[in-house]
Order: sequence, then C-alpha cells, then structure tokens
Amino acid sequence: MSASSRRLLDHWAPPDGAGRALGCVATTFTLEPDFFESQCLGRFLRLDTRPGEGSELAALVEREEALAETHVVVLADRGCNPEGRSLRWDVVPVTAPTGVMHAKVALLVWEHRVRVLVASANLTERSYRGTIELAVALDVMPGCELPRTVVAELLERVRRIAELGPGSGSEPGPRSRALELVGRAVAHVDGCALPERAPRGAPQIAIVGTGLPGDADALAQLEALIGRPPTRATVMSPYFDVGAGASRAARRLVELLARRGARAEVVVPLEQLDGHAVARVPAALQEAFPPRIPLRLCDVRQPDANEPRALHGKLVLLEHARSSCALVGSANFSAPGLGIGGGGNVEVGIAVLARTSTPAAEALAELPLAGEPIAPQVEQQAAEDPEEQTPPLPAGFVQALVDPRRQLLRVELDAARLPETWSIATPDGELVAEADRWREDGASRWLERPLDALVFVVEVRWRDGEATHRVALPVNVTDPAGLPPPEELRALPIAALLHALASTRPLHEAVAAAAERAERTAHGDVPLDALDRFAPSGQLLHRTRALSAALTGLRDRIERPAASLDAVRWRIEGPFGPVAIAEKLVAERRNAARSLPGETSFLLGEIALTLAGVDLGRTTRLCPEHRRAAELLLGEAIEGLAALCDADGDPALRSYIDDAFARARA
Repeated sequence: MSASSRRLLDHWAPPDGAGRALGCVATTFTLEPDFFESQCLGRFLRLDTRPGEGSELAALVEREEALAETHVVVLADRGCNPEGRSLRWDVVPVTAPTGVMHAKVALLVWEHRVRVLVASANLTERSYRGTIELAVALDVMPGCELPRTVVAELLERVRRIAELGPGSGSEPGPRSRALELVGRAVAHVDGCALPERAPRGAPQIAIVGTGLPGDADALAQLEALIGRPPTRATVMSPYFDVGAGASRAARRLVELLARRGARAEVVVPLEQLDGHAVARVPAALQEAFPPRIPLRLCDVRQPDANEPRALHGKLVLLEHARSSCALVGSANFSAPGLGIGGGGNVEVGIAVLARTSTPAAEALAELPLAGEPIAPQVEQQAAEDPEEQTPPLPAGFVQALVDPRRQLLRVELDAARLPETWSIATPDGELVAEADRWREDGASRWLERPLDALVFVVEVRWRDGEATHRVALPVNVTDPAGLPPPEELRALPIAALLHALASTRPLHEAVAAAAERAERTAHGDVPLDALDRFAPSGQLLHRTRALSAALTGLRDRIERPAASLDAVRWRIEGPFGPVAIAEKLVAERRNAARSLPGETSFLLGEIALTLAGVDLGRTTRLCPEHRRAAELLLGEAIEGLAALCDADGDPALRSYIDDAFARARA
C-alpha cells in the first residue's frame, strides 16, 4: 500500500481489464445530482461525451443507453435535498437508527472487478474538487491479497445500510435494486478465491463501522486492532464535539492512551476571521486531556500551496513502538461520529495496522497534514458540522415512487411518525395531499395520484412548533424499463434509426451522424455523396437490404451480455429496439406514397425472424437467472409485431409472412 494524492474522481474510472459496468451503490449525506451524473458516473460508465461538449444528441443517447442498462443507487440521508436528476438512477432516503446517515462509500461493480471506495467526501463538486479529503480504495479481483473476511464485512455493511431504506427486498423498487447489486458484488468476491488472512508481514485491514445495532464505538474497535495502549495519537478533523464540558471523543481517546509517555496532536482548520486567526476547535477538546498527556494543535498543511483547500478529511492515527494504526473514513472526531456512548451516526471507515519501520507504516505517517503549531494565544471557536445539524425529513414520509407506465405517483406514509400539519406537492406547486384531507379520506398508508408528467421529487412541507420546514423527497421509479425515452430519441426518423443500427460506429455517434444526415435531407440540402441522388431508395429490394443490415446490428445489440433484465427490456422495448422500429415502419407506411401493398408486413416478418435468431444464452450470460424472463420478452415482442401486420398484398407474399411468424414463434 502507499499514500498518494490522486484525484478522488480518478477512482471512479475503471482499471484496465475491468470490463463493462454492471452497477453502483453509493452512500452519501448530501448530493449534487448534476455533478454525480456527469463526473462520477461519467467516469464509471466510460462515457465519451459530456453535456455541452460536442453533439448534444450524442451525449443524450450515450447517457440514456448507459443508465438504462446499469443500475445506480444512491443511499442518502433523509436530510438530503436533491435538485433535478435523471429518473434512470435512484436516490433512496435512508433513516439512520440514531443520528444521521453519514457514511461515504461507493461500491463500483464491473464485469471483472469490484472496487469499494471508502472516503470522507460527499457526492458534491466541493467535496471532490474544493476540499481536502481522505479515501481508501480497495480493488477485488482474482489473485489479490485482500482477506475475504474484510471484503465480506465491508459489503455486509453496505447491505445493512441499504436495508435502512424504505420498502422490502422482494418488491420492485430502489431498495431491491441496491440489494441485488450488493449480491452481485458478493458473488464476484466468492469467485475470486480470496485468502482468509493477509500475507505474513502485510498490513492488517479492518472495517470500522458505527451507528448500526451491535456496533462498538470506533475507538474501541481500533483498540482491539492495535492490541496495546498507544503512546501517540494524531487526530485530523474539521469538526469536534461542541457544548459544555470536556469533549467526550477526546476523553475516550485519553482512556486508550498509555499511562506514561503518551502525547497527542490535533490537526485543525485555522481560518482568518475579521482580520485575525481563529482555530476551529472547541476549548472542550483541550479540557479533556490531563496534564500528563501533552496536546499540540497544528494548522493544516496544504498539499498544494497554489491551491489552498478547506479541510474535510477525517483521520485518527494511533502509534506505539511496534505498530501504527490509522482510521480513514467519514467520521468526525466527535461523540456522534465515533459512536461514543452507543448510537451516533451511521459511519464507515477503514482501519489499517502496519508494523513500525515498514513502507506501510511510513505511508500511514504521511496521512496527517500537520502544519505549523498553533500558538496558545490564538482564539479558538467551535464549528458545528452542518451535516449533523440539518433537520431531517420526518420518518412518516416513507418514500415516493412513480409507476412510469401508468404515470401514477405513489407516496408511502407512516401515520404514527407524521407531524400534525403537513402537505405534499409536485415541483410546479400542484397539491398532492395535505394532512387534514388525508385524515378525512381514511389516512391510508399509500397515496396515489395520476401525473401529467413524471417528476423526480415531491415537495414536503411540515410544521414543527412555530417553524415551517420544506424538503424535497426524491421520487424513484418502480420499473426503470418503463421510463419513456426523451422526446429527442422518440422523434428520430426511421431512416436515421436504421442507419445507426447498421453502422459499425458506437451507437451514440452513429445516431448523431444519422440524425444530422436526415435533417439535411429534410431541408433539401445536397447529399454529401452525390450518388445518393440516384440511389434506388424507392425499390423494395433496396429497402429490404437496408433493413437487413440494421437487423444484423439489432441482433448483435440484443446479444451483448446484459447486466439485468431491465437492460434486456430496454434493448427490446427502448427507442433503438425492434418495437420502436416496427412502430416507425407502420407510421411510415401510412405517410409514404411509395410503400407497396404488404411491404411493411414483410419487413415486420423479417424483424420477427431476427428476434427468433437471437442467442439469449449470450444475452443473459451475466444474469442467467433471467433467461426465461428474457425469452418471454422476445415472445411478447414477436406477438406485438404480428399484431401490426395487415392483410394487404399478394397472396404469395402473405403466405411468406405467415410462415415467417410461424418460424419465429417455434
């Protein structure tokens, strides 16, 4: 292992040989959807395009394709108030048993690699680009030396956080999608044949979690790992215990330290306030240390003097003559962060134990960014962590779901945990429900309201004494495959769609190029290829050949290994699938004077034969449990094509079409 100052975003990009992205589960206290989608997911999914850079249509196609085929679930604290986002990924409000959901973990699952990123950073641009953060990245693959028990415990921790979300693992929704992804990661780990313990002499790694039932406090877990009283403690944290009396976290640390020769150092933010320096640390911290343990306060040493950043990283480093032990994660040096006295915030950290004078121990020693000592006369002011002070959404507002096929909003309520006065509205102000009317109607657990358009949040208002609060409750979809494609994709002309499917270029590039070509043709522009003006496009044989090339691309597209049944459904029912092609062909038949009787039915029969030839063994290689469901989806698509056929045309052609569908159904 080694300490490095790589950009945190780099860890979202797949390593060589990782294969395609299968899914992501991330936990955070707060979230900026645009940043997360464009920067974090953009790297995780290997997106080539960015909104605002190059073709907007290409960026839209690539994003929709990737998100429709890859489940992404963000588990956020109930205080999270997200702005606009794509409904193709989930934001699940998590209710912590006590405190807040404060963990920052990203579980990234690719076909041949699983990476778990445990950090201090929220999923926001400021955290990733404007503050000092600490993170540990663990890559799991065949041949790696990570102990199986450590990885299993970390994945179990993510699973338990997911289970704090609303719903059940058996019903459709974001919770079941998160649990399915954790299960996929577990299966990958089981297939890697990891060792039971680290190699002799290698650093020991342990998972330190607090805030869930059965958890000891974080310092007790470190004490068990290091094995003997440390003589030196170094703490780096942006926030500490506030309030009257000595710091509970510091008093607990004093209990761990050796009775003789112990010393402590605390790295704290030093700010300029009204022209003078202020150390962001409460006096209660120093009060906790007895005279026998010298305490030194240090300013934060900037990793890059040309780009000063605020401190948000968290670290506890314990040392004695034989070993060093460092805890990196989401927990501030406070009683709620470390779980002192039971309860506290839901936190996740990685502890690393290394023998003294080894490269690993030297790497741990580099983690504290201790700068110049802070003079005793410098003013000290406590700063509360805003993440621990945000009023959460009352637990009575359990979750909001939308059925995209019926455009039906469903809000789950728990009457026993609702405030007295509340209301729910859509972002445009349309009232969904309010407390008095809800009670008059029977106080049902589920509210159901039809929507004119899909929404990504509902606005919840409630009164707490004299104060009125307003929070956006994220809306998630029951069935991601039922989401309608953006209008730009639904409006693609059939010629552009067929050109794109027949192309060997990536789909998003081919669609953008084909759409541009169709637009030039619609405006009467001269084709780039002069021979296009003399192409026999009105002839059935020519159009059949064009369709044949597109259907070859369609079959290859469906046969690519899919990560989930939703991915299979998207390929069949989405804007580039056989259903969309068939509907556009029928629409073209109604509007085109050159269409021959029976021609469209003939083309539909060719699509049906293509679907019958799809090798679903290849399609479901990554999710073999969905093989039967994929067969049913193809069968439904074939029947849908048959229903679009008409009885026009030559009897011999009609006979061929009937035979084609009979073979497709066989």
